[in-house]
Amino acid sequence: MGGGLWLYLDATDGVMPGRPEPTPQVQTYTPPASTRVAAPAPQNLPPAVARPSPGVMWNWTGRPPQAPLEIVTSAGSDYYLKLVDSVTGDEAMGIYVYGGRRIEVDVPLGRYRIRYAAGQTWRGQSNLFGPNGLTTYSEAQSVFNFEISGGYINGYTVELINQIGGNLSTRSIGASQF
Repeated sequence: MGGGLWLYLDATDGVMPGRPEPTPQVQTYTPPASTRVAAPAPQNLPPAVARPSPGVMWNWTGRPPQAPLEIVTSAGSDYYLKLVDSVTGDEAMGIYVYGGRRIEVDVPLGRYRIRYAAGQTWRGQSNLFGPNGLTTYSEAQSVFNFEISGGYINGYTVELINQIGGNLSTRSIGASQF
């Protein structure tokens, strides 16, 4: 006879003399709720508008663009970047980048911080990608110095892609800080 698992079932009804009869336990099955519940659409959501062409949207410095800036983004969201003067805090330039794309633009010489907003549906410059978490805001911790040094114009490549060993620290900021 081959081996196997043997179970011994007691034929009694489970009641032992001198002990109260056990209370029957009723178990009911409730099907699990769906793990993905559609969130209600935000009320008064600004309408989507056509995405801007990728590249420079505006330059408020009054200076000509001379230094190269290459921006590489991850897929899933578009990006609206602002170059902000690192000393005065004045907005210098606005750049739009499609998610998952690489773009090269020229920027005016100067020292800038990079702030960026990301989202999926463009709703215009005043609404960006929408309210209530539809737009995320970040700022690079580095100051980017676009200058002429040794006869060369210094530029940068910025990859807005989370990566292990990356050398660009960013922090989340609020909409009012953007």
